[in-house]
Amino acid sequence: MNSVTLVGTVAHLKHGTTNSGVTWTNFTVKTERRFSSKGEQKTQQCYIRCSAWGDTGSRAIDEGLIDGSTALIMGYLQSEKSQDGAWSIGVNAQQVAVVGGGARPRQSAAPAVAPAVAPQAPVGDGRPTPPAYDPAMESDLPF
Repeated sequence: MNSVTLVGTVAHLKHGTTNSGVTWTNFTVKTERRFSSKGEQKTQQCYIRCSAWGDTGSRAIDEGLIDGSTALIMGYLQSEKSQDGAWSIGVNAQQVAVVGGGARPRQSAAPAVAPAVAPQAPVGDGRPTPPAYDPAMESDLPF
């Protein structure tokens, strides 16, 4: 079973439309894990790239998904190979819900934002693949 559930802070939110009219939303989610080590409280952060296609991403933006908001993401892991041959993994979001912070008033339509990366053409099953990994999206991440 390939199933992922995340709750974290949204960053690097991008939204656009493919040439064939399919909307896409890309964002990074920062999750935190708190633990004790030798009596000292520590926090470990993890940054996960997410993609949402069609109404999933549009609804989330319409409901207030912005950089800094806290979101619940449910979906599945998806790997992709970049043009230089490197593999990466991200989450293809099937449900996105804003659960706190950063929310803005509801809008009647998702705002038009220029795409950061041109999405790829659909694959054999008719579903589009997420846009290729763009390292510039994560330039300010701490690793």
